[in-house]
Amino acid sequence: VNWCIARPVPNGLSPAEFAASWNVVQGWRWMFAACAVPAVLFLVGSLFVPESPRWLTKAGAAARAERTLSRIGGRDYAAAAPDYAKARARIVAALLKEFAAHNSMSVQHTLFDMGKAALDAAPEIARIHLSMPNLHHLLADLRPFGQDNPNHIFVPIDEPNGTIEATVER
Repeated sequence: VNWCIARPVPNGLSPAEFAASWNVVQGWRWMFAACAVPAVLFLVGSLFVPESPRWLTKAGAAARAERTLSRIGGRDYAAAAPDYAKARARIVAALLKEFAAHNSMSVQHTLFDMGKAALDAAPEIARIHLSMPNLHHLLADLRPFGQDNPNHIFVPIDEPNGTIEATVER
């Protein structure tokens, strides 16, 4: 925009002639306004943007989330929306139950079964994305101490590590 506002300045102007040119005397004001007006409009507009219903529900403000949905799409739109707080509670409970009772063959196996349990607990969701740390633990060798270790004591190791992610869809 400023390139359109600025007027050409001929080569070879003295400092005094340049200081008296339109760009220096008036043009900078127009260039500043060309950038300031959209910024002010954005600032004023941002005051009217509602908070995300998803974030409000996650923060425990379900009533505010419903008011925001009503404001965005009307009462019928808000009434048709699922109760996200209840769905989230069902999903968390299903994830914890599956994780605690799961006989894991691998982290991927665990993530997949946890995702299936979440989808079963909340029919209103179509997919879930899960992420788990990939930390390895080796069976502690207790033979030097004259002890047996029937898969009870494990020692964490540094490598390999990272994150394993899974998206499970209906």
